[in-house]
Amino acid sequence: MKESEQSYTVLTPVKVVESLAAGRGYSYMEQNETYEVYTDKENLKGHDIASFVTGDSMIPDYKDGDVVLIKKGYNNIQGGVYAIDYNGKSYLKKVYNEGNRFKLVSINSEKYEPFYIDIPVDEDIYFNIIGSVVDSFTPVQVY
Repeated sequence: MKESEQSYTVLTPVKVVESLAAGRGYSYMEQNETYEVYTDKENLKGHDIASFVTGDSMIPDYKDGDVVLIKKGYNNIQGGVYAIDYNGKSYLKKVYNEGNRFKLVSINSEKYEPFYIDIPVDEDIYFNIIGSVVDSFTPVQVY
């Protein structure tokens, strides 16, 4: 009788922020509730923040419950996927710089219309491009 081989899946823990938006002077990792989730995805890209995806505006690329890995900062905004704070809410959108405004586009464009943020933004509205999405995964259930 041949001894059966067992295979193991290596799970990597990732600390995930519950949400991103909070306004001026907010520290995403210190003041927001965090959770530890696990992934079996290998070679995760370097990131500063991990957050849950909520909703269906970015399907099929990013599904409700997925985790996105975000690298703080940005440059040459022209169609990449970014995490954004705008007026007390957080968004995950494709962002285009149109000179005098930003165009925010959902991947699920059949259901969601683009919206626009004028530049400069009104003084009383908080706007921050948190960073670009560099990777994502669907968390693995651990029992």
